[in-house]
Amino acid sequence: MLRSVSKNVNKILKIFGIQIQRAQRTNSKAGNKLSDVMIAGYRLKVNNLNPLKTYYDSHPNYNSELKRVAKIIQKKYPQSGIIDIGANIGDTLAIIMSEVKTNFICIEGDRDVFDILKINSAQFENVKIINQYLGEFEEEFEAEIAKKGWNSTIKKFDANSKEKVVIKIKTLDNLLAREENINNFKLLKVDTEGYDVKIIRGGQSYLKSVKPVICMEYNRDNMAAIGEDGLSTLFLLEAIGYDKILIYESEGRLILSTSLREKDLIEDLHEYIDGRKSTIYYFDFCIFHECDSELAIDFINSEKMLRRGNE
Repeated sequence: MLRSVSKNVNKILKIFGIQIQRAQRTNSKAGNKLSDVMIAGYRLKVNNLNPLKTYYDSHPNYNSELKRVAKIIQKKYPQSGIIDIGANIGDTLAIIMSEVKTNFICIEGDRDVFDILKINSAQFENVKIINQYLGEFEEEFEAEIAKKGWNSTIKKFDANSKEKVVIKIKTLDNLLAREENINNFKLLKVDTEGYDVKIIRGGQSYLKSVKPVICMEYNRDNMAAIGEDGLSTLFLLEAIGYDKILIYESEGRLILSTSLREKDLIEDLHEYIDGRKSTIYYFDFCIFHECDSELAIDFINSEKMLRRGNE
């Protein structure tokens, strides 16, 4: 009964750009315990502090574009695999595997989350999991990890930091140098709380060689916290041949499609999604290399048809 009332209230408030969500009890002893969550038909373990525990209930289309793009990529590239950076508990793994059976490399930096990923990934075949933080350069530095154990965010250690840890960063290019058949991995998903653009820049050799479709989060609030502007990396992608881009709101609905060459429009969208004044907190991008223009057009058309069907 209460859940039904809450949903109805949220529908009304959403008109005004407001949403009520249950607060996470960070001081609870139960916070570090695991429970079950059903995602895309798979039962996954999740830390009770992790918002994914309830988020998929209220946002059933969250990340669903990932399984659709994986399916259309596999039609053109039957041996295509997927690199999932910021794999969390394996929710992306479950979503895509519900539609496409393929090879996965799941990369997660937070050791506590990685341990849960290890449990959840055991129910799938052809999955390799790697516990590693990625960035633009090979480096080691002192940092504070915010939201440790469920959605870790790296912050450089300073006078206001509470707990110091030493973070070792690798680049995507160096990490993949040890992997076999990497040319088959035609989908790259990155969701790393602002580090997405750093990871993109650290994987340029892979991007130039394999030209994967890139699905990434574009969160200006998180990027600003680590001194990243975002735009320069998007235009770097354009310079190495990336073109068509689909832009989704944070809850998974397609907003529009365009080209990275439309710099004025890209800059306008960047200015809108500031993470503070906009009603949408962040964007999700799906970006195609110009060598896959026909694939991009097919996907854009199918996503627009899906959007019309949901209206």
